[in-house]
Amino acid sequence: MKDTKKNNSEEFLFQKYYIIGNGRLGRQLQQYFNFLDIPFKLLSRNDLNSTGLKNLKVENNTHPTILLAVSDPEIEAVCRHIRNHSIARMLHFSASVQTEYAEGFHPLYSFNNRDLSLEELKAIPFIVDLGKSELFRILLPFSENPVFELDKNKSSEYHALAVLLGNLPITLSHISAQALEKNCGLPREAMIPFLESLLENFKNTDQGPVASGPIGRKDTKTLTAHLEALASDKFLQDTYKLFIQKEWPEYKDSL
Repeated sequence: MKDTKKNNSEEFLFQKYYIIGNGRLGRQLQQYFNFLDIPFKLLSRNDLNSTGLKNLKVENNTHPTILLAVSDPEIEAVCRHIRNHSIARMLHFSASVQTEYAEGFHPLYSFNNRDLSLEELKAIPFIVDLGKSELFRILLPFSENPVFELDKNKSSEYHALAVLLGNLPITLSHISAQALEKNCGLPREAMIPFLESLLENFKNTDQGPVASGPIGRKDTKTLTAHLEALASDKFLQDTYKLFIQKEWPEYKDSL
């Protein structure tokens, strides 16, 4: 995956932008445009009738650009409908959808209901197809976001790994936190500094071994005791075993 740098061209700054979608992603796109004083119009589903789309006029010899912040299953149908009535450019933000009607620029980020700051929005990486980083800079010339190019043949693998990266840690953390609360009486707020320290460790870890504690130091006695203590929860016990197997495949347990 290749990291591309910002093109400082201002050539297309005068083009007009439209945003479809008012969910988590749509609201953050609107916030980003507002922070940067980039004019845009929010389109509703009612605006997608033929009359509304035909009013998206070409200005200064450029086509308007529509940013599709809609759910993955809707992208193709919305693109087809727009293309039947307008010559607007279209961008979508899905990692799993490929369509001839729109460019796909995927933000590697997990959006929630919290409003992001300008600095947070500018730091979000975008993943684009090979050779499309320059187009990203042309269509969104005000963006300073890092852009990485990815071969289309790797798109499914990328998306699968991104899903694991985004869901596996938080899911396991949530399950473990529930057990710590229920079985050990530890309040959730007491776990936050520990989890924050793990993120800092992640930022500064190379590609070597990342396991800490008894797995990292290959402490057989402690690992065996841990697996025995987790015997009442097979999911947690099996998950612990998987971690051991990944970091220390030579370990043998008697359970």
